[in-house]
Amino acid sequence: MENNKTLYTSFTKLALKLAMSKGMTLKKAKEIVILKFELHPFEKMIVGLIDERKLIKKEIHTLLDECISVCEDFGPDRDYVTLIIVLDRISKVKATKKGTDDIANQVLIAFKEKIEEINTRIESPPLFNVILETRSVVEWVSMFGIYPFIPKHKASKNRPVLLMPPYLGNDLSTTFVRNYLKSVGFKTYKWELG
Repeated sequence: MENNKTLYTSFTKLALKLAMSKGMTLKKAKEIVILKFELHPFEKMIVGLIDERKLIKKEIHTLLDECISVCEDFGPDRDYVTLIIVLDRISKVKATKKGTDDIANQVLIAFKEKIEEINTRIESPPLFNVILETRSVVEWVSMFGIYPFIPKHKASKNRPVLLMPPYLGNDLSTTFVRNYLKSVGFKTYKWELG
């Protein structure tokens, strides 16, 4: 959580300065940035991070360098894509000063390039680990063969159980567990949301 606070403090300053570079007042820039972070998981924290006293003194390129430096320190992260989207949305807001769209586009392009460079540092898993993942098919099929030998203790009395499929799975992947739980007296429900 502390990493998120550091990242979003730096990024919020950059986003505000980007909005202000398009000719907006600080008040309007705050409204725009808050609006662009709407429905973000850290929306409340981000709104609380806006501190105009520290913001006014720094240039946009300094803030860009600071934000990129924070991203480099933390390493690859999918959350950076969200930051690119927010900057893109802010850069598309109509400028109130002529010629300021170029600055916003330059900052967006520079930020996007650096984030892509940072995120390419993610190492791919070793080939041995990738090959091991194929064993899941054998394990899943073998469950039906060993099903009759699993002990069935009737301890529950129709207690409800909702089974959520694993990552990239569906309700078919929970069939074995649902059947087992039904056989021992539970009332099972599928996820039914894909």
